[in-house]
Amino acid sequence: MAVPDSARPDTAVRVEKGDTLSAIAKEAGISLATLYDLNPKFKTDPKYQGGNMIFSNTLVNLAPPTKAATPGETPTPPSGGPTPETPVTPETPVTPTPPATGGGGAGTGGAGTPPGQVGGGGATGAMPGGATGFSGGFTQADIDKAFAEGQATATKVAADNAFAVKVKAVDKMIAAFKANGIDDPEFANFISSQIMADATQEETLLKLYDQPAYKARFPGMDALRKKNRTITEAQYMGLENQIKQTLRFFDLPEGFYDDRETIGRIIGNEVSPKEVQDRAQAAQDLAKATNPEIRTALKEFYNIGEGAITAHFLNGDLAAPLLLKQARAAEIAGIAKTAGFNTFTNTEAQGLAEQDVYKNMNLSDLTTAIGKAGTLADTQRRLAYLEQGTYSDREALKATIEADQQAMLASQRRAAREIARFGGSSGLGSGSLRQSSGI
Repeated sequence: MAVPDSARPDTAVRVEKGDTLSAIAKEAGISLATLYDLNPKFKTDPKYQGGNMIFSNTLVNLAPPTKAATPGETPTPPSGGPTPETPVTPETPVTPTPPATGGGGAGTGGAGTPPGQVGGGGATGAMPGGATGFSGGFTQADIDKAFAEGQATATKVAADNAFAVKVKAVDKMIAAFKANGIDDPEFANFISSQIMADATQEETLLKLYDQPAYKARFPGMDALRKKNRTITEAQYMGLENQIKQTLRFFDLPEGFYDDRETIGRIIGNEVSPKEVQDRAQAAQDLAKATNPEIRTALKEFYNIGEGAITAHFLNGDLAAPLLLKQARAAEIAGIAKTAGFNTFTNTEAQGLAEQDVYKNMNLSDLTTAIGKAGTLADTQRRLAYLEQGTYSDREALKATIEADQQAMLASQRRAAREIARFGGSSGLGSGSLRQSSGI
């Protein structure tokens, strides 16, 4: 706990290790705001960090100074003003004179010695052989004061040295993380506050792992720590570079191979660069085997090349959601073109890709379903032409894949009318589709 200042024991204290301003204010029975008013230096001097950082031997006013200045003493600052913190230079110790050898003499010193002081060379009272005297007229109080001031100076020098060591440690740690890609002011301030509060480097590092800037730079570290598989930042960055180079080789789209979150998941799941290469190769092989019409549609609609298709096959969850939607739209357009649909637009394909019935089909089922729609479209276009009407590709998809009742019934009626014409009847049979005349 803070100790009373030797010069002003009733109105000021000196900080000791472990003190805080709030604790000092509480002990003195004053508010923290009052303490700041009495000591404005804690708010104005940057080294105190707004009162969050104090140092051993710092003078703290607990009340306005009231002691009048004595001759030779520095006047006390006005009430509420800051107490200067300046080094105290101890007086030069006085070398005692050798003890007198005369014995038995009574009195308190030689001639001319002021009353109340021990004169050099004289003997004191009943002390055989004489007593030690001090030349120069120094009293014991003078020597005690000089000793106390010397101790205060030594304490301040030690505190200044300790502060310099902490500053050096802070700078070194911040520089190390900058080299690893973390150049964040809040992160640097956290390091400084930890070390200045006497936290060890190990304690500081453990807390740093949970800081937002660290998690953003090394997103895979948390998963590794939970498995007790922690690696160094340098090892992490080495893995990052290997994975980036591997994925870049396969011409994957920008943002896929250089995204820290994506690579962080790969590292956190302990997927080696070799396994990443094997997976990318397999995905590329699938991309090359994709229906040529699908690849053409991807290129025409979205300028998506083989690398983007590889990314889709490599990991659909990691590929951008837009890419997934684009890939399905291109698949629909490519298969439809193969099935004989020639009027499909980008907008129509994207609209279908958002519908669950198309979105949830695997590629094989989608190919089969669109093929059936193409067959229906061929027949219905011919029948509609005979009736001087039209039939769209969209109607065929509604009647087959989407199970739209109106589209299905319209196709059935058209086919029935064709049968009636060939059979010599002028209309539908008496019972055919009678219940659906309103559709």
